[in-house]
Amino acid sequence: MKKIFFISLLLISCTTFMSCSENFDEIDCSECFPDKPLEAALYIDVTLNEVYPAIPVIVFRGKIEQGDTLVVDTIYEPRGYIDVPLNEYYSVMAKYKSGKSVTYAIDGDEFNRHKIEGQCDGTCWIIRGGLYNVKLKY
Repeated sequence: MKKIFFISLLLISCTTFMSCSENFDEIDCSECFPDKPLEAALYIDVTLNEVYPAIPVIVFRGKIEQGDTLVVDTIYEPRGYIDVPLNEYYSVMAKYKSGKSVTYAIDGDEFNRHKIEGQCDGTCWIIRGGLYNVKLKY
């Protein structure tokens, strides 16, 4: 009975892992880098308007709870960016202040590079992630 349970658990784990992995069967070769990128632009989308003309943001390496602050900056455009090392988890926190009211928007995700072979002209590297949405939701 234990053997059947273990095999079932293993099959469920493998199926879950395989269904969650990203499919690289169809790659747009125009998105490929011939050389291994070490860093790339992490984009931060914010809400800008008359009430919020500039948004202070903090970029964290890892989860916010870890407190590993990478950059503290202010964004004056709908999309800001910062160059960061790849293959890490990043979190972004934006602060929206109007009068005495303060609202925080948070987003976090992996920002990775992947080596692709046999689909474009030679080995190619693609970047996945890197867009963090800390816009206000109305």
